[in-house]
Amino acid sequence: MTWLLLDTSCPRGVVAVAEGDKIIAEIFLAETNKHGKELSSAVASCLEQAGITSRDLRRIIVGIGPGSFIGVRIALAHAKGMCTALSIPLIGVGTLDAMLRSDDVSDGFGWAIIDAKRGEVYAKSSATDAKPHALSLDAFSQELVRKKPDFVIGFGHDAVSIASNGPTSIGLLRAAQERLTFDANIDETISLEPDYCREPDAKIPSLK
Repeated sequence: MTWLLLDTSCPRGVVAVAEGDKIIAEIFLAETNKHGKELSSAVASCLEQAGITSRDLRRIIVGIGPGSFIGVRIALAHAKGMCTALSIPLIGVGTLDAMLRSDDVSDGFGWAIIDAKRGEVYAKSSATDAKPHALSLDAFSQELVRKKPDFVIGFGHDAVSIASNGPTSIGLLRAAQERLTFDANIDETISLEPDYCREPDAKIPSLK
């Protein structure tokens, strides 16, 4: 089965094509502020590298955050548009889940974190029942003392032992495959929403 994988929630965006369990084409987007401008051309280039067209795709996997509020929406909106046009399923996976499934991560208990600004990090542990949360730097430091992880992957805290400024394509693929193992239901393309973990900084002013 041929998958397209997208994530633009972190400073490093990623576009990839997978065939079965293998990544056959991959492009990284390095400049955060240009993800929106570069994503369409990166998708086209990635499909060309893989020797396929969009009509060969059978599923699209998209990272739904948390991360940059704008960045999360860029990949999700693009994925929704393609899935609607191609009539193929959309699978949303957590960005932190994908980071925890990177090739760089060893066995054991650990955390994936993303700098959330405002003196916070978005954090998720590798525990099976864990949910992503926005934690202050002090609160996360206390979690590290309490649970003593084997690794911390990501960026935004001095305790990081595996530096990563975004999920890898193989991490996105593994997170999607694992999710489908336990839940065969696909997401509703129109209703799939980002996981922001907290309220956005900019809010719609009240009309009252």
